Amino acid sequence: MPTLTSAISAGHIHQPTEKNPLTIVDLGCGHAYLTFAAHQYLRSQGVAVKVIGIDVRTAARDRNNEIARQLGIDKTIEFRAEEIADTTLTTADIAIALHACDTATDDAIAWTIHADAKLALIAPCCHHDIQAQMNEIPEPWSLLTRNGIMKVRLGDLVTDALRMQIMKLRGYRVEAIEFVGGEHTPRNLMIRAVKTGAVADPAEERKYEEMLTLWKVKPALATLLNR
Repeated sequence: MPTLTSAISAGHIHQPTEKNPLTIVDLGCGHAYLTFAAHQYLRSQGVAVKVIGIDVRTAARDRNNEIARQLGIDKTIEFRAEEIADTTLTTADIAIALHACDTATDDAIAWTIHADAKLALIAPCCHHDIQAQMNEIPEPWSLLTRNGIMKVRLGDLVTDALRMQIMKLRGYRVEAIEFVGGEHTPRNLMIRAVKTGAVADPAEERKYEEMLTLWKVKPALATLLNR
C-alpha cells in the first residue's frame, strides 16, 4: 500500500475512482490467493480497483471465477485462461506476479513493459535459464561457481540483476526488496518497479552490456524485448 500511495502522490498512477478504477493484473495467478487478497485488501481500504487474473489453466479460471461469483465480487475481479505471452489483455496500471517459474517471470516483465504498466511487483522463482548458460566462468568467480549451491544462488542474482537493469533502461525506477521473512521461504526477493519515464544514463547501458560480455549470457527478457 505505501508503494501504491507514493506512486499516486507522485503522479505516476492516476487517482482511482469507481468510474476510473485502477486496473491490476496478476500474471500467472494459479489458485489466485494473491489475486483475491489484493482485491479485497484494496477494496477494504477504499481503493477502486478492477483485478484480472491470468493463468494458462482453464480449470483455474473456472474455479476462480466461480469463487468470485459466490463472493459477489465478479464485477470487479475476473479470470482468464491464457498464456502470459499471448494474453488478450493489453493494458493495466499495475502488474503483479508471484513466483512465476523461470522464464514465465520474464514473460510477466515483458508484458509489463509492453503494456506500459506504471507499477510492477514481481517475485521471481526458479532461475534455470541463466544458470544453464553460465558455462564459461570469468575468473576469479570460479571460487563461487565450483560449489554447486553457490553457483545456483549466484545465477539467481545475475538473472534478477539483469532483469532489473533492463527495466531501468526502459524508464522504470527499480529496486529489490525482501517481501517475506527468510524463515518462511528462501524465495523472498521481490522486484519493485515504478514507471517514471526517466531516461537512463548511457553508463547504465554500458554496465548492462559489460555484464552480458563478462558472463556470456543472453537473458530471456532481452529476447522477448528484441534487445
